[in-house]
Amino acid sequence: MKKKQTKSLIERKLAKLSGGRILDVATGDGGFIGKLIDAFADYDEAIGVDITDKNFEEAEKKFEKDRVSFMKADAADLHLFNDDSFDTVSIAAGLHHLPDIQAVIREMKRVLKPGGILIIREMFCDNLKEKQLSDVYLHHWSAKIDRLLGISHNSTLKKQEIIDIVENLGLTAYEAGEYNCRDCDPEKDGKMERELKDIDKDVAKVKGLPQYEELKTEGEQIRQRILINGYACATMLDVIGIK
Repeated sequence: MKKKQTKSLIERKLAKLSGGRILDVATGDGGFIGKLIDAFADYDEAIGVDITDKNFEEAEKKFEKDRVSFMKADAADLHLFNDDSFDTVSIAAGLHHLPDIQAVIREMKRVLKPGGILIIREMFCDNLKEKQLSDVYLHHWSAKIDRLLGISHNSTLKKQEIIDIVENLGLTAYEAGEYNCRDCDPEKDGKMERELKDIDKDVAKVKGLPQYEELKTEGEQIRQRILINGYACATMLDVIGIK
């Protein structure tokens, strides 16, 4: 019997490579930088950029002993960096938060050296199990609320839409693989319970807006769906490309 593959595409492909100089876009608290540092055999330095610096203090504490730094920057205009500046450029769980995906992807390619590694990890919304669809529906509902509040947050993409974004970049080569999170079990570690509680918090954010009752009803429907069908994280798509 063939042994089941347990490592992600990123873990398998990067294990014997150097990350060199790494740029992580839409980095948040730098969580994906940590995964890259663990995956690569070694690296020179890593820089995380985000349009907001609200998570940087937490991120800096996390990496205080590593060669990691953080900068506030608009990913659609990385003028702080010259062409061909990085050996690795990445974005994780960020594409659906971008106002202009194509502008960001073009900038990522611009600052990547020829022969450099482009890495994308993004959840997708199709061909999922019932429990995973609970994650998708909840995510899409929360995105509606964020948009009403002026926050850039779009519905998650289909798997082929992510692949199409990569193919349109004209990379030398790329490989894609599905990834299911092994870091959590929402039904056992409290994540599902927290998500259910957050439904009420999210509804409260739009109280007084014309869409309030509609969103409140939809949120309750999603709550009942989660309680009946369960909850699991949606599958992610890992893409590794070469410029």
